[in-house]
Amino acid sequence: LTDNEKEISSLKTSMIGVVSSTDSLLEDYTLLNNTVTDVATSCKNILDENSLVKKSMMSLTSTCTNLWNETGVIKNNCASNSDEHMKLNESVMGLVEQFNVEKNQGEVTKETLNIQEEARSVEISDIKDSLIDISD
Repeated sequence: LTDNEKEISSLKTSMIGVVSSTDSLLEDYTLLNNTVTDVATSCKNILDENSLVKKSMMSLTSTCTNLWNETGVIKNNCASNSDEHMKLNESVMGLVEQFNVEKNQGEVTKETLNIQEEARSVEISDIKDSLIDISD
C-alpha cells in the first residue's frame, strides 16, 4: 500500500471512530434531554402543587380569620348576655323585696284587722255587760 492509501485508510478508521463517537454523544444527548424534560415536568408539577398548597393556605388563613372574628362576636355576645343577666337578677331581687314588703304589709293589715276584731269583741262584750247591768 502506498502512503496515500495508508493515510486514507487511517482517515477512514478515524472517521468511523468520529461517527461512532457522534452517535454515542447523540444517544447521551437524547437521554440527557429526556432527563431534563422529566425534571422540568416534575418542577412544573411541584410548582402547580405549591400553587394549590398556597391557595389552600390562603383559604385556611381566611377561615381562621373568620373564626377569630366570630369568636370575638361570641365573646361580646356573652359579655352582653352577662350584663343582661345581672340586670335581670337585680330586677328579680327588686321584685322579691317588693313582694316581701307587700307580704309584710299584708300581715300587718291582717294583724290590724285581728286587733280591730278583738276590740269590737271587747266592746260588744262590754256593751252586753252594760246592758245586762242595766236590765238587772
